[in-house]
Order: sequence, then C-alpha cells, then structure tokens
Amino acid sequence: MFKQAVKRGKMERNPCLGMDRAHEADPDANREWYTKEWNFVIERAQLEVLIPMMAARHIGLRGQTIVSLNRKQIEDHPEGPTGKAVRYVPRKNRKKVKSVFLPVMQEMQDFLAELTVRRADGVIAVRDDGSLWPSEKEMQTRVSHCAIRSAPVTSATKSRCTALRVSYAAWWKRNGASDSEVGGPDRRRLRQDG
Repeated sequence: MFKQAVKRGKMERNPCLGMDRAHEADPDANREWYTKEWNFVIERAQLEVLIPMMAARHIGLRGQTIVSLNRKQIEDHPEGPTGKAVRYVPRKNRKKVKSVFLPVMQEMQDFLAELTVRRADGVIAVRDDGSLWPSEKEMQTRVSHCAIRSAPVTSATKSRCTALRVSYAAWWKRNGASDSEVGGPDRRRLRQDG
C-alpha cells in the first residue's frame, strides 16, 4: 500500500521500506495430505467436523458450498469416473457459471451411504445434533479447532481444507482430468505435487 502511495505521489517515502517480511509463504503448503495425516484426523474427528472434511477431500468443495450441500445435488453420472457427481452453482462466480458438475469419489459415496444423521431437507453438513450450521464461518472454525489442531503439524494440515481440496484435485488429475477440468472456470487453479 505504501509503495503504491509513493508511486502516486500521495506519500514522500515508504515507511516500511527495508523491513523484514512478517510472513513468508510456505511453498509446500498446498500439497496433498499424506495418508497418515488424513487417517490421524478422521480417526479422531467428531461427525460434525468429519462431514465437511470429507466433502472437501472427496468432492473438492469450498466451505461456502459444503455448508449448504444437499443430497439432491448428488446425481448419477454413468460416464464419470465414479458413477456419481455433484451439481452446484458456485457462489463465488454466480454470474459467470450456471452450474458445475464434479465427480464424487467412492469414499464419499460410501460415507454418505453409512451416514446415520439424515435431515428431511437433505442437507448433508450438519452438526452432531442434526441442526444446520449457523454460518460457513462457524463450520470452518469448528473444523479448524477440533480436527486440524489435533493433527500432526505439517504444511498440509496447517493449510486445512485448501490442502484437502488439493488432494481431490490430484486424485482427479491422476484419473485423466485435464488442467482446465481441474482448475475450471468456477475455482482458482489448485496446485498439486507431481
């Protein structure tokens, strides 16, 4: 901000020039979760935390989509790699994209088949008592506090659900998806190892 103000003649000099950066980005932050990291968390997570993590890891959804994900959005898709796909309209780019269709990994299909908490309205991401999350922010905070903080601290677990989405993108890429399918017009391109 100060650099731009100096360029525009709004300030004489940048008072922060020469200061050390407060934060250095971790170049390894957006990598797939290792199996041992994922297993550690899923063995300990409460159901209300596990549901959003499963949706991020096995469907590649953002929190804003997970919080309102409905069983009716999961459709048969015989031509897809898993036989099922989720259809949704991303809130982030509602003006640009009508709807998105993403494969639902078999692990998520199995998880949903065994999920005992069912609401009449079909919403999937619910709290342990079956109630809806009051907000996306509260759901994401709960996931961070309950599951991630208990996990071994690694670059992937620190970046939380973003890295879970990277794990989904890597799976999809290994199964033949193109860069444009993985990155798609509805989301930022997710970096992945390999």
